[in-house]
Amino acid sequence: MQLIQYGVDHLGLSSLDGLLAYNQLLPLFETHSPTKKDIAMSFFTLRALKSELSTHFNHLEPFKKESMIHQIFHLITPSPSQVNASFWKLYETDKKKCFDYLLSLQIANDYVKQSAIDNNIKWATTVEGYPLEITINVSKPEKKNSETAKLLTTLVNQTYPQCLLCKENIGFYGTVTHPSRQNLRVIDLTLDNQPWFLQFSPYAYFPYHSIVINETHTKMTLSDDSLKKLYDFVDLFPDCFIGSNSDLPIIGGTILNHAHFQAGIYTLPMMKTRVKKTFEFPEFKSRLHLLDWLNTAIRIDCDNQNHALAFLSHLYSNWKLYSAPHLSIFNTVNAPHNSMTVIVKKVNSTYQTYIILRNNATSDTYPDGIFHAHPEHHAIKQESIGLIEAMGLFILPGRLKQQLKEIEPLINPSLPIPESLMIHQRLIEHIRKIQPKDVAASIKEFINETCASILRNTAVFSTSKEGSQALEAFIHGLHQST
Repeated sequence: MQLIQYGVDHLGLSSLDGLLAYNQLLPLFETHSPTKKDIAMSFFTLRALKSELSTHFNHLEPFKKESMIHQIFHLITPSPSQVNASFWKLYETDKKKCFDYLLSLQIANDYVKQSAIDNNIKWATTVEGYPLEITINVSKPEKKNSETAKLLTTLVNQTYPQCLLCKENIGFYGTVTHPSRQNLRVIDLTLDNQPWFLQFSPYAYFPYHSIVINETHTKMTLSDDSLKKLYDFVDLFPDCFIGSNSDLPIIGGTILNHAHFQAGIYTLPMMKTRVKKTFEFPEFKSRLHLLDWLNTAIRIDCDNQNHALAFLSHLYSNWKLYSAPHLSIFNTVNAPHNSMTVIVKKVNSTYQTYIILRNNATSDTYPDGIFHAHPEHHAIKQESIGLIEAMGLFILPGRLKQQLKEIEPLINPSLPIPESLMIHQRLIEHIRKIQPKDVAASIKEFINETCASILRNTAVFSTSKEGSQALEAFIHGLHQST
């Protein structure tokens, strides 16, 4: 069967395991012996293979068809233990080639949805000197902050697996509400003497987009225990960065009930920004750099992991207690709102720890978050601003792909604005006012400026004189409290 040959050629399936897979595949095609018409595939490409399988199982309801196709890919993919053995063998000679191997495997067995990723609209831009990257992600569902917050109340989940990140997803057939994960392969890791694992994101936002996940289903926290794992990871994989979202809703990722990190081999926009001011902290053998960025971002440089972690822990302890109501930074011990986004990267022997200060307080004016995208920007982006976007890579909702095309003709003021596009009234009024020759370019520029403005919305210390002075006072206070 050509499926087996595809597994041998593209997935590293051995001939012995190929025979086993062949016999396991037969009943899926409702046959018990070889025939010349097992499945009509004329050439070995993923696109052709998926097309043939989709046609063959078209009689099944959608989720069952997807599960069936994933099951077939699972059967022609080496087992999780074999994939781990191949990964770590490559690691011994090249710490990046092992990532290349796993990524190629997960694309070839259709876990990483490369064809869907290729359909995303992407561009890079600069707004007032700040580098940004914009993606309209056609495969990612849009979520509101209120929906994300609910996840914290679902820590005891009666379903199996408990969430999309649990290790029990490996080989899971799937349900109407829980996608199949039969073709998933993960890499076991030990971080700070605890079992974690790594897998690729099925809908990657950047090269080698990985998720590093606690083997135990436990909620997101920021602590010395969790932050230590970031440094251990970059020691294991010095080509990668790794980051933790905050552990609070609104200012974190969309899955808060299972501890995990984001990682990859990529330079995010914020990593390219200049240093505005440097502060020496000899007590931690570290330098703290205030970054010239749209939100409140700093970077700690240190050559020693223990000192870096100690400084980060000290900074976080101080930030958790900080409050400045005159700057709308509301925070109390009984109602904590302060957290941070942390990203660690290793450059030669130096640990670079990027820290974005966050606060998730709400108000009557900003019920979705004072330091969240403000309501006038929700037509473009209303989801939580996690670490990837906080560092300048925006993932915008797929609905924009069609909406922006429909907006272009509305530059003509005589045309009525359809009810479905009223959420974009600001954008439509903008292009009608300036009457650009290139409407599409003008719309893109509006989106660029909106994304920059959203990052400014998330800055807990504004760039005003008052905000800048308060931030420097907080940094200087780190000396005084050591």
